[in-house]
Amino acid sequence: MIAPYYYPQYGGAENQARLLSRWLSCIDSMEVTVLTLHLFGGDAEEHLDGHRVLRFGDTSRKDVVATGLMGIKAWLANERGSYDLVHQHFIYGQSPITQLEIGDLCAKLRKPSLLKITSSEKVSLICAASNDARALLGAYTKIVAINLDIHSELLTAGVPSGCIVRVPNGVDVDVFRPPISEERERARQVVGLAPTDLAILFVGRLVAKKGVPVLLHAFDLANRDIAGLRLLIVGDDSNDLAKPNNGPVEAELRVIARALEVACNWVGGLSDRMDVRRYYWSADCLVLPSRNEGCSNTLLEAMSCGLPCVVSQIRANTDLLGAMDVGSFALDDAEGLAGCIRPLMVSSAHRLAVGEYARKWATSHFDIREIVTVYERTYREMLGGR
Repeated sequence: MIAPYYYPQYGGAENQARLLSRWLSCIDSMEVTVLTLHLFGGDAEEHLDGHRVLRFGDTSRKDVVATGLMGIKAWLANERGSYDLVHQHFIYGQSPITQLEIGDLCAKLRKPSLLKITSSEKVSLICAASNDARALLGAYTKIVAINLDIHSELLTAGVPSGCIVRVPNGVDVDVFRPPISEERERARQVVGLAPTDLAILFVGRLVAKKGVPVLLHAFDLANRDIAGLRLLIVGDDSNDLAKPNNGPVEAELRVIARALEVACNWVGGLSDRMDVRRYYWSADCLVLPSRNEGCSNTLLEAMSCGLPCVVSQIRANTDLLGAMDVGSFALDDAEGLAGCIRPLMVSSAHRLAVGEYARKWATSHFDIREIVTVYERTYREMLGGR
């Protein structure tokens, strides 16, 4: 498995790659080796969750990405006898064309290859930026679309429908489960919530595409009508680089919050998923105001914990909610978001009903065990039924 970003980095794509690797490693006939870039610390080689992790790139030089991708390609060629297929996670931000050249390399090595696109819009962007992108995409045996927008982008890029596999992200529904009353009470005490507080939660990177300013303005509007509202912001921008239209924005968000006098708890980034779960267990609803997503781990985890969720009306979000979409709002519509928050905050019975449905939907559609079964079946098809 190739994942340019991986543990100890703890973003959505990295967490999903690690979760998938861990569960695939539990299959008796399967051995997983993860090849990643040496960008975020860790040893050059380590064993993690039952699989091996190899990190590539000269950390003494600035071009860790270039040397790392070169090292990954060399390993694939030199160790071709040690693996049967390649499962690659595509991260647009790091030398995207060089990443896509791995599919062509696999074809030359006669190794089946599967490419997972981790976010919407990226296929369209790379096809617009490079004349080589379509041909490189065509070299892969299979390409995974984690949402319907990505599926449409791949078709537009000329990828045959038979080469596209629709597989959403998964969630460990045993770990991310609804709390019993004692667990919820204890979790709220730990995070500093009073019994009468009504907590709205955001979990994610503090970058432009996550749309947090609209949440701050919507909270200000709802707070005028409802007593006891608290806003919990879990995440930071410490590992994010300046990018066009999606750079770090934490400092700007803090300025907005101070100007609005929002009662906000800035928790910071949490690498341990059990620490994040404590906030799901403490909150009364989750808000995901993103402008762009792939298949949000945060949304899946919150739903699996039985937490009501309010999301921006982008397809990647509303598709996950399915029939339980009782709270979605137009992009940048603070009044619309406040209108979604109010009925959840004023009725505990409504929150409970929505949360119960969220849990049921998550367990029936996104259980990681079922997702792994789909991947295993796809791998065997790629290997001719082996």
